Amino acid sequence: MNTVKIKALVKSIKRERLDLAEHFSEHALTEIAKDKIAEYPRFSDNIGFLTVKCIASMENQLNTTHKDQKEFLQNCLECDCEYPLEVIAKMTPRQKINNYLIWNGIEGFTDDILDAVSAAYGIILEPDLNR
Repeated sequence: MNTVKIKALVKSIKRERLDLAEHFSEHALTEIAKDKIAEYPRFSDNIGFLTVKCIASMENQLNTTHKDQKEFLQNCLECDCEYPLEVIAKMTPRQKINNYLIWNGIEGFTDDILDAVSAAYGIILEPDLNR
């Protein structure tokens, strides 16, 4: 697949909907672009058409997957870990992940896991204010 087209499409997505693109890693944007180019080969030179298709896909993913993931974590913390909703509402993202991992038998590795995810996706999940 043509990497120049993929990069141009990702750039177009960011230009058109930076507010939406900010919810996706660079890897995710690249995969969405590849998918739409493959899905619409006759339109591979029509960046405007492909941008619209990518944005629609991203909006759908954000509205469904993101919501489902939040509900999954919320239900796990509430039902399985038995935290009251008031306590969950006050938890930081790190505390939610830590409690989820502990419930799954993984204790003491939260920092390592978050660092690995951050490195793999090239995003900063939490700032290191000591740098």
